[in-house]
Amino acid sequence: AMLRAPVPVEKVEVDTYLTLKELCAEYKVKEGTVYQWVHKSEIPYSKCGHLLRFNSSEVRKYFDSKRHKNN
Repeated sequence: AMLRAPVPVEKVEVDTYLTLKELCAEYKVKEGTVYQWVHKSEIPYSKCGHLLRFNSSEVRKYFDSKRHKNN
């Protein structure tokens, strides 16, 4: 039997959801600031019952768009 080279597996990024505390820790922002963004519908979020959840890839895009670009 011939040995075949391993087939490369595409990495599929699975969207994860962050809690408020995880989001604050990862992006070093205060909870009150995130609540303001949610109230103004600035940051993408989901509600799970009364709990806020943040899609990690959407949040990354949000912060990327906020970054000042130096020309």
